[in-house]
Amino acid sequence: MRLPSNLISWLIPFMLIACTDEAEQGKRDWMDKQRAKMVRELKDPDSAKFRDEKLSRDALCGEVNAKNSMGGYTGYKRFIADSLFFVIEDEDVHFYPATDPGEVMRQMDVRIITKRAVSRQGQASDELRRSEFEMLWREFCV
Repeated sequence: MRLPSNLISWLIPFMLIACTDEAEQGKRDWMDKQRAKMVRELKDPDSAKFRDEKLSRDALCGEVNAKNSMGGYTGYKRFIADSLFFVIEDEDVHFYPATDPGEVMRQMDVRIITKRAVSRQGQASDELRRSEFEMLWREFCV
């Protein structure tokens, strides 16, 4: 059976919208997965609030605010979440197990970036953490 040409031209936009919706849903699912992995490591996972999120170079970048062990919110801090690691500003990098060689190489690149700042002499540990984070932010989020 042959469809009339005007019916086909009418169906094409709906087919494109369906493809776009699937791609957008895939991005949202990936972002949710990265947030969930990060939240599990927080002192009070249920208190996490996110804002200013964006996908950039295979990483989720944004700001997170969560309660500390004293029960108070710490204020919004920038974060970077990737399928292989996440880091919150002024905190250590958390790595996930890598399975394929490409993931291992990407994780090694991140480890090299974070270790570069540690090798500098004469800086306080907070400054080292800030400089590590800034390098990763420039690498993944800018």
